[in-house]
Amino acid sequence: MNPDVLWLVRLGLDTGLINLKQCLAVRAKVGDAAEIGDFAQQLIDDGHVDDVAALERIAGLAMAKGQKGAPGGRPL
Repeated sequence: MNPDVLWLVRLGLDTGLINLKQCLAVRAKVGDAAEIGDFAQQLIDDGHVDDVAALERIAGLAMAKGQKGAPGGRPL
């Protein structure tokens, strides 16, 4: 998976915005090559995230962190 998507997952899990089960379900739908926007949109479409503003903030941070590589421990 792309580093920014992995960061989105890590930050979402750390903040409690999403859980691992939700992330695995989205990953199964969008695949390992999904871009961060596709992954985030699927979280919304599937009803896993109601606070879109929080998701957008996390996505922005994930994109910045993703430029430096994936998070340690691989969240998925």
